Amino acid sequence: MSDLIDLTHLGLGPLFVVQGDLEQRTDEALVTEANTALHMTSGIAGSLRKAGGIEIHKEAITLGPLAVGRVGRTGAGKLVARVLYHAVLVDFFIGHGMSAKVIASVLPELLALARQDGVATIAMPLFGGGGGLKASVALEAIVEGLEAGERAPDDALAITFVVREADEFAAVRELVKDLKAGDARRDEENDVAAGYLAELMAGMGDLGDMGDFEFE
Repeated sequence: MSDLIDLTHLGLGPLFVVQGDLEQRTDEALVTEANTALHMTSGIAGSLRKAGGIEIHKEAITLGPLAVGRVGRTGAGKLVARVLYHAVLVDFFIGHGMSAKVIASVLPELLALARQDGVATIAMPLFGGGGGLKASVALEAIVEGLEAGERAPDDALAITFVVREADEFAAVRELVKDLKAGDARRDEENDVAAGYLAELMAGMGDLGDMGDFEFE
């Protein structure tokens, strides 16, 4: 079985999922999940700081605080990459897990920075794993964010999502079989909304049996 999941069929440009360690990637740009203070003390950020050197952390905190949904840019230290993007997904003081809304909102700015810097390849985590977000929710949010970032089928920027654990990678392989983008995704969302509305109306019964109301 291949250790690479190809998502090019979504029509969002070259898009892949692999299993491995983000800090070992040789892409031109890497992305880390960050908090508003840009402290690289744990999780993926901590691993990148350990591999790339403390100078990355020192540079990152000079950019903070950054609002949730924004992206900071630093050098990559000893990492092979030439640039490191810090996607701010969690409030440092509140500390709540990241949401699908935030994941979707951060991707357009991330893509814009990558284009501005002229990078050809970028690797990032499958956002949300460290924040307790289900992989299915994270994948749908990522597709929404890539669409908002105006990704096209012939986009030159190759994006690779890196999953560390084998069981998570296996789960993603199954989930992407039903993953949709573009009109197919929007049609599916409309069908779900219509079904929910139909159930809601059915549960309310016949509104004509509610009698007449008088307002004073």
